[in-house]
Amino acid sequence: MDVPLSSPGPGRLSAADFHSWSTIATCVLAASHRLTRGSRPVVADLDGTLTDPGHRRHHLASSIPDWLAFSLAAKNDPPLLPEIEWLDSHSAERPVVIVSGRPSIAMQLTQSWLERHEVRWDAIVLRPPGDTVRGLEHKMRVLTALSELGIEPEFAFDDSSEARDAYEARGVECRTLPGTTSPSFASNSTPDL
Repeated sequence: MDVPLSSPGPGRLSAADFHSWSTIATCVLAASHRLTRGSRPVVADLDGTLTDPGHRRHHLASSIPDWLAFSLAAKNDPPLLPEIEWLDSHSAERPVVIVSGRPSIAMQLTQSWLERHEVRWDAIVLRPPGDTVRGLEHKMRVLTALSELGIEPEFAFDDSSEARDAYEARGVECRTLPGTTSPSFASNSTPDL
């Protein structure tokens, strides 16, 4: 698990704090002092929310979807610029936690994509190796882990109405914008990522 955090100070999280995430998301990358106990981050989804995964849907078209190929092809996703701009304008004073159903093997390409498209983030949480739960369940596990660390999100940003309902059932406002779901995911035939 890669957790490059500086020495903890008052309210700051240490690598040991993130160790408890090992059963939830073994691939947590935290790179900011802004994610502290008591902070109110924005939790943002990637696929279909900030990225357009349409070019890689063919990996899911067979009777046995190739989720690994689908996830690794994400490095070429076009950005959904209006959604990225909206996120940036509504999270200027808050940490941003990127939560995705992508497997942990996609961490480096996810980080590179975010940097290439100038998406600010304070932590990235992907699913652990071998994890087979739905993306929505992974997101709710992360929400629980954040809560256990004393971090309560201000709001979530996700293209899935199912995710929106789940976040709101847990007391977290979830924002979806008209047109947020990329055209490639509009059929909603792909499980929540």
